[in-house]
Amino acid sequence: MKAPRVIGVLGATAVVAGAMLGIGIFLTPPLVASYVHNPFLYILLWIAGGCIAFAGAVVYAELASRYPRAGGDYVYIRLAFGKSVSFAAGTILYAGIFAGSAAAMAVPLAEFQIPVLLSPVVVLDPNYVIYQFGFFRLSSAGIIGIGILLFFTLINVAGTRLSVYTQLGLTLIPVTLLGAGSVYLLFSGDFILTKEPTYSADQLSVWSGITRATLAIYFTYAGWNALSYIASEIKVPQKTIPVSLFTGIFIITSLYVLLATTFYLILGPDALSGSIEAGSALAATFNSLPVYLLVVFLIVLALAGSLNSTILGGSYTGLAIARDHTMFKPFAKRHAVYQTPTRSAWVLFCLSAFYITTGTFEMLIELTGLAMFLLSGLTVLSLFTIRTRTKSSSPYSATGYPWIPGLFLLISFGIITDGLYRGLLGPDALSVHTLYPLLGLFLFAGLWAGHAAVTAFKCKA
Repeated sequence: MKAPRVIGVLGATAVVAGAMLGIGIFLTPPLVASYVHNPFLYILLWIAGGCIAFAGAVVYAELASRYPRAGGDYVYIRLAFGKSVSFAAGTILYAGIFAGSAAAMAVPLAEFQIPVLLSPVVVLDPNYVIYQFGFFRLSSAGIIGIGILLFFTLINVAGTRLSVYTQLGLTLIPVTLLGAGSVYLLFSGDFILTKEPTYSADQLSVWSGITRATLAIYFTYAGWNALSYIASEIKVPQKTIPVSLFTGIFIITSLYVLLATTFYLILGPDALSGSIEAGSALAATFNSLPVYLLVVFLIVLALAGSLNSTILGGSYTGLAIARDHTMFKPFAKRHAVYQTPTRSAWVLFCLSAFYITTGTFEMLIELTGLAMFLLSGLTVLSLFTIRTRTKSSSPYSATGYPWIPGLFLLISFGIITDGLYRGLLGPDALSVHTLYPLLGLFLFAGLWAGHAAVTAFKCKA
């Protein structure tokens, strides 16, 4: 029985916005302020981040309209470049990016936000180690993080409609309150600005700062392509996907520009660049425990919404991969009643829980950073490939094709090239810090070559 499409425009928009909204908007502004010393350039880069997301979204909107199936990047790369390339992309996407990201969102909730919210009632030591053996380490934060993962996995297993309703609530509350709070502070706050922006005389360092700031902002906007992974569940996908993608990106871009501007103007560039997390730094200026707890609560909701969206997209991506590869066929079935990719969801949960107990999620996020750009770039490139092969028109045609998709491809290529240069030829070349992100690219190449070799061997046999 074919599963019914249950996600409408409102729910799809919530998935996009919720996937994009995360703790990054609180962690990234201090980094951007330290990289870029011009306030106008600082704000312009945040606007540019939304434009980059839009440039990628026009491609995903056309591809998801052409092929409204579960799996996103994996599906498009398979159609354009074959099974070996898509196997490498799907493995990194599912086992690395989705599972690692889920763990990376659950752990901060358990380590920082939840203990703060519980502090008026109970003192919780998140670093208390319950059991440790070798690389396996189970702490209080680990148990809470796994519990959070379990909770949202159960929601996604119990029904896609329930997951989307949850997403709607987890997105609407923080977006509304954060947006309203930013507008209030911008109109009533006392601004702290240096009289003259500080410019660097070294143009290379200025360009390096812009590049690093753009990379940080890009990660903050990550998640805008969330709908492509669950396209099989969206009602009237040819219309719903483009509308929801662009609406969600516009909402989060507006919110991010508002928040980033508020942090810069209220805290000032020095205090902002010297802080670790901008939301708490701003709340601390009020000297009010309720205000501080409210900010922490909104961070919890934002992280929870992003986590829920990650589990939702990851589960359906695993389903798509399992259907194509014989070795993963047991995980390709949906639940008989709820029609959800239950087995894929539980495998994703087990992987994320393993990463939490071994601490390898931090390694995965760093390792797959450049690989994320590679996958997005391959997906955009797949549109060019599919268009040359296919004569049929798409229900939605990528806006500004080929220039806007080409711009996204150029940006992705530039960031990957910059990473390769820093790792192999830059001032810190061949150091662990610069080489480690390149391992994701080498892993992709290894998986691709390995799958191609096995396939060729089977064909000969």
